[in-house]
Amino acid sequence: GGWREEPALHKVLSIRLPNNKLSGTLPTELGLLPDITTLKLSSNLISGTIPSELAQLTRLADRLYLDHNRLSGTIPSEFGLMPADPGAGPGQSGAEAAAAVAV
Repeated sequence: GGWREEPALHKVLSIRLPNNKLSGTLPTELGLLPDITTLKLSSNLISGTIPSELAQLTRLADRLYLDHNRLSGTIPSEFGLMPADPGAGPGQSGAEAAAAVAV
């Protein structure tokens, strides 16, 4: 038989592409990766705004790194709805802790 793709075998858990001169905007389709725990796109040439769809990635907690890019605008309010991370400071959600450090 031929190769058969099993979706359960191809879960994306981590994307780590810092310092790769990536350009363009962040695709909203990143929000379709429910099992991702780390998204590290630091030190690239990414522009535009942060898609609100990224707030759907609740397993990211404090592992969203978008610093040192060419992003504009504000952090979408949906990020304030992400669950709190045990490593976050008092009263901070995981997204707020990540934004304070990484965005």
